[in-house]
Amino acid sequence: MTNPRRLVLAVLLAPLPLALAAPPPKESLRPTPPAATATDATLAEGRRLTQALYRGELAEIWKRLSPAARSLAEGPSRLELLRTTWKNTFGKETKVLDEKTDALAGSRRYLRIATFDKAKTPVAIPWNFDRNGEISALGVRPEAKEAPAPHADEPPKVTLRLPFDGEWTVWWGGRTVWTNFHAVNANQRFAADFFIVKDGRTFAGSGTKNEEFFAFGKNVLAPTSGTVVAVEGGRPDGVPGQLDREAKPEGNFVVLDLGSNVWAFFLHLKSGSPVVKPGQKVNAGDVLAQVGASGRGLEPSLHVHLQDAPETEKGSGWPLVFSNVLRNGTSVPSAEPVRGERFAPRP
Repeated sequence: MTNPRRLVLAVLLAPLPLALAAPPPKESLRPTPPAATATDATLAEGRRLTQALYRGELAEIWKRLSPAARSLAEGPSRLELLRTTWKNTFGKETKVLDEKTDALAGSRRYLRIATFDKAKTPVAIPWNFDRNGEISALGVRPEAKEAPAPHADEPPKVTLRLPFDGEWTVWWGGRTVWTNFHAVNANQRFAADFFIVKDGRTFAGSGTKNEEFFAFGKNVLAPTSGTVVAVEGGRPDGVPGQLDREAKPEGNFVVLDLGSNVWAFFLHLKSGSPVVKPGQKVNAGDVLAQVGASGRGLEPSLHVHLQDAPETEKGSGWPLVFSNVLRNGTSVPSAEPVRGERFAPRP
């Protein structure tokens, strides 16, 4: 439902949840990215900032925050509140369980998983950095867990083409929280967010206008035949780099009934762009709308997910499997999108 930097900005720097009594996640559910090394600059930076946070050295952290993160923090005092809440809730770090880093289209991430003396479950300390090296997200919170997935081993009984033409990059996608923050939500358990990346960037120019983003205005296509059940196109597009906390999270959308108890959701569509109406029949490849920047986001993106109910926030997600695709330039008969992969329709 969100773009690459949206959720972390919305939930980090907020009062911390106290869900500490839940059982720890199974080791089999832990993400398994390439191990970070001591020579990883992001690893070193994340470690240094974490220690600064522990020591209460907040002036440096405040100076490093991006404009969007500062607007959410509202002032340096909010950082002190974050630290005080963390200290009272979790106590002192006792052991580092895991560290992860990655980079995509100019952004970087560091995630530290550790035990604390007052916490019954592992605690996550994430740091996100934007293209300018500014901190776009930080926090101290219980480690997120993947939502139950009753359809995990049950692909939907529909064959799907990609909902776009050309090559796109997966920003959020996959079956773990590390590669796909949507995985914490049952209905969006296998959702994916797509962007267009060229030369390591998602936009040309200054990136201050939606029209400068490569994805903005691109056609969103029906992945197979179905019936339109819901459409919203009257919500405004957001301004790049500015998070509208009053906006409906999903923005403009189209929902399709694909049959076989499968509904497809397409979110964050361009204002005024949907060209279909409820009750209309569509075929694979038909234009539904255009990619936009509506909802709570920082840049244009296309969110896609399948679920077993027609209402948003209800039901359970189906695995998002596309057929006849080029994945990272290689032809494959079918594939699920995973963060960092490039997807395009096979000719």
